[in-house]
Parts: sequence; structure tokens; C-alpha cells
Amino acid sequence: MNIADNDEISKSINQEVEKTACTVINIGRVEPHKTLKKAIDEFHDSYLNLSNKYPEGIKPPYGIFIDYEKSFQNNDIISLKMKSQIHEGGLSRNDKITYLNINTKTGKQIINDELIKDHKLFNDYAEKIIRNQYNITQNKPFRKFREVNIFFDGDRFYLPKNIGITDKEVILYYNPNEINVSTEDGIVLKLNKQEVAPFFTINIL
Repeated sequence: MNIADNDEISKSINQEVEKTACTVINIGRVEPHKTLKKAIDEFHDSYLNLSNKYPEGIKPPYGIFIDYEKSFQNNDIISLKMKSQIHEGGLSRNDKITYLNINTKTGKQIINDELIKDHKLFNDYAEKIIRNQYNITQNKPFRKFREVNIFFDGDRFYLPKNIGITDKEVILYYNPNEINVSTEDGIVLKLNKQEVAPFFTINIL
């Protein structure tokens, strides 16, 4: 999984991508493995352990699919979108989208706490957007979001773990298990990048 040429910053970027992929593969592990080989080896071992519990000829479906694409890049930031599908037997699978923002000067990931200047102001702005998107009046208690089958813990709006950037928009993406939404596709908020740029600590234009 390489994203750039073989220099120090590129190596750092590739390490961040690999670390994120390991986190996706090692779901539920407190400390994900640091290399893809170890993460995949553990996934394979879990498959062998489970398949041995089934009668001969019955094999639970197991598999990993991970792909990523660059959604935006300027002189200060690279935003990557990673799609993953993890199937660990049974009828369901874990589909997930993960955005990874990287500082082009250091090759290191920019976490959300470092990306946003004032989380409360940005949180309030995003809440207005989602209320408008789902036609929920601003003065209603947040539990009213249950009317559209979106269940935020504590009935209070919060920003997602995934904040992505494209040429024209800032993407707030909630994976289904993050807000207990009754859809397999999660919830996507698309914010005008020109409007929200002042909320960010780094140039996203």
C-alpha cells in the first residue's frame, strides 16, 4: 500500500495508511498490530480457529477488502478515503469508511482535535446542517432525531470520527455503529468548504 515516492515523508504517509488499515482489520483489539502482515496473520488465525469448530464441509465466509483513494490534496494536507469490508463469518459483514487526513509537511496523521480550531463552534454549525437536512426544527430536543431513526448516544449531537475533504466539500461521515442509524450506509453531511474553512487549523482550500 504505497501512496508516494520513497522519501522520508512518503514513508511516514505509508506508515499512517498501514496503521489505519491495521485498525480496521483488528476490530475490537485494544492495540492493533503495527504491520499489515501481523494484522492479516491474526485475522487468518481467527478464521482457522472458527472453521475448526464447524463440521467438515461447512466453512464460514471470511474475507477482507480494503481500498483507498485520495479525495483531496493541497500544499498542507492530504485527505484519503478508505473503504473496508470485513467478513468474519455469519450473515453480516462490517462495512466501514475511514477518512485519514495527513500533514504534507510531516507525513503524520492530523487527528480531529488538531484539525478543528473550536470544536464547540464547529459542532453547533454542523448540528444546524443536520437539522436542516432532516427537517428537524432547531428548538426541538435532540431526541427528536429518533423520528428519522438516527440515535446519538445521550440524544446530543456530536461530530463524527471521520472528517474528510474533497475539492468542494468537507465530509462528515458517521459509520452506522457510530450513531446507531438504521441503515447500512451510515450518514453523510456535506459542508461547503468555503464556509467551514475558518473552523480549521490548516488550509483546506
